[in-house]
Amino acid sequence: MNMNGRPSNLPQASVPTHQALNIPVCPLPSSEIIYPWTPLEEMEKTDYDVIIVGTGAGGGSVLWRLAEQWGENGKRIGVIEAGDYILPANKFDLPDWLPLWANVEPPNPLYWESIPIFPSDRLAPPSPLLTNFEQLLALGGRSIEWGMVSPRMTPVDIAEWPVSPIEMNMYYNIAEEIMKVNRSYYRTAEFLLNRLRQNGFPEAGNKPVAINIRPTTPGEYRSTPPRFSTIAMLADAANRRPFDIAVKARAVQVYAERGKAAGLKVMDRDKKPYFLKSKAVVLAASTFETPRILLNSGIRGEAIGHYLTSHSFAYTTANVAPSDYPQIPGLYAVFIPRTFARPYQMQMRGFPPHGQEFDILALGVVESRYENRVALNPLKVDEYGVPEAVALFSFSDTDLEVIRQMEQGMKEAAEAMKVTLEPICALPLGLVMHDMGTCRIGTDPSSSAANPYGQIHGISGLYVAGSSMIPTSGAANPFLTTAALSIRTADYIIQQMK
Repeated sequence: MNMNGRPSNLPQASVPTHQALNIPVCPLPSSEIIYPWTPLEEMEKTDYDVIIVGTGAGGGSVLWRLAEQWGENGKRIGVIEAGDYILPANKFDLPDWLPLWANVEPPNPLYWESIPIFPSDRLAPPSPLLTNFEQLLALGGRSIEWGMVSPRMTPVDIAEWPVSPIEMNMYYNIAEEIMKVNRSYYRTAEFLLNRLRQNGFPEAGNKPVAINIRPTTPGEYRSTPPRFSTIAMLADAANRRPFDIAVKARAVQVYAERGKAAGLKVMDRDKKPYFLKSKAVVLAASTFETPRILLNSGIRGEAIGHYLTSHSFAYTTANVAPSDYPQIPGLYAVFIPRTFARPYQMQMRGFPPHGQEFDILALGVVESRYENRVALNPLKVDEYGVPEAVALFSFSDTDLEVIRQMEQGMKEAAEAMKVTLEPICALPLGLVMHDMGTCRIGTDPSSSAANPYGQIHGISGLYVAGSSMIPTSGAANPFLTTAALSIRTADYIIQQMK
């Protein structure tokens, strides 16, 4: 008989048993918690087929797809994560997430790293909209603290992409399935939707979110919480096949020999170097860390680190007249997508504790410009000996015009809904955390860092995944698009390794 997964041939207890019993007393279980992390010493001895750097939206998606498609086929996969295991799921699924998360919000240097911003246009005046970018070092990356809003990019956003709309649709379908994206989690706000649709916003609908609301079927076991994070992808991948994973392991340099990826230099928290061998390397570290690793490796590409983009962000609250408020209050949300004429999206969300007040926010398109980039500061290196990453960024006149249009659009939406607005404010760029584009995909090496599938131009077996590969910002929250493109990259890797 097995108990708690223990073998049936249990060892004899060291304490005497009761005379009336003919079986030994089971030993007490160990109180030591053992995680399945792989020592870098062991990884250094292994010849990998694929090494993935990062466990956020990009790295988690690549790993999940490889595991889902390959099964147990004998290929060796290694995963490197610079951060630690700090949360087991999306923070919103943890009952005490506020006190837990209070210790890891910026500027806590143990989990967050700041990327300083300097103007890319030296003539541009200082702007309060430009603050440091922040990147999270943790298993799961920013997926453990994101808001789960998961819209697709609209056709106008992807019209010039090197991926056909048909193919994007297919990979959006795959990503939405694994992320459990739905428009039914929030209660329909009929009183807001009807007014919006009748007064100039016919596209308004329920907000798509990555929250699993599907009931379990008989015999099904669900081990992951409903709100999505890539921790669920890692768990699903582990159930499908073995892979090695190391945390608190910093990738600092990629090795390439004769135009082919050969491996990776990794350092632990004690600054001890390890050299991992692999036929393919996938850099899915972050919008800032991925180009930093490439540039520190001496891998040159005219577009590597360039075309840094994000979203502009405006926010306010609205007040509903008591006579308009539904008789049965509840959690509700409204989503207004970007259109050809409107270079931004809007979201409305209401929560029961707020009574007759709800939030309105807008996300605007930010131009992809060569001048906006991530660069290395040779005068300052980090504790691992890697030059500091700095962001060179300025808003264009077009970007500022989009912000002005967002403000006007929010006022028009409020008028359509017949609600009153509080003053509108703009969130500084670095706190939006929708950074994208520094290793974007494309066909022209002069304007893209990687080919349409994420392979770095001129180096076979070296790939990028994650938000850095997104060609242009659009106005949609980037997580779903990041997952879709990264799954597509995994499929390309599978095809190349047949």
